[in-house]
Amino acid sequence: MTTPSTIELLPSNIPHLETDGPNWAIFTMHFQKVMQVTYYWPYFKGTIPCPSPKDLAKVPDDERKAIDNWEFKDLAVRYLLSQRLPDSIAICLQSLTTAKARWDCLVFDFTVQSIYAQNNLKESFFNMRCAKGEAVHIFLTGLHYKCEELAAVGI
Repeated sequence: MTTPSTIELLPSNIPHLETDGPNWAIFTMHFQKVMQVTYYWPYFKGTIPCPSPKDLAKVPDDERKAIDNWEFKDLAVRYLLSQRLPDSIAICLQSLTTAKARWDCLVFDFTVQSIYAQNNLKESFFNMRCAKGEAVHIFLTGLHYKCEELAAVGI
């Protein structure tokens, strides 16, 4: 079996996913785009399934090569994903043997956390007030940053 000798590294603009997931929306947006550009996204969506041999007792060389190639690419994309995950999350995902299974687990877990994070962001935004005696331009700058934060998570 011939395999690529190097594994690509993810661009630095993909943030590390934070353990409690407040940056899930921005992480998933950047990560998904890079995986689409590199043609690895189908491994996360499961649209490129692992080839299965026609005869399990006797697997021809061409089928074995296709299976080995798929397994290597799936391993490579799992590695790329792990580059941006906290160790505690990567360890929890270790028992899941495909990129699709790992991605599905992340989406399930962090979408719920993301909803809570979005609600907290909205609540803190609505509770923002310019205190008496505070410089208005400093308050407006903070308000601008909070708007950017909300936009980053899709609000």
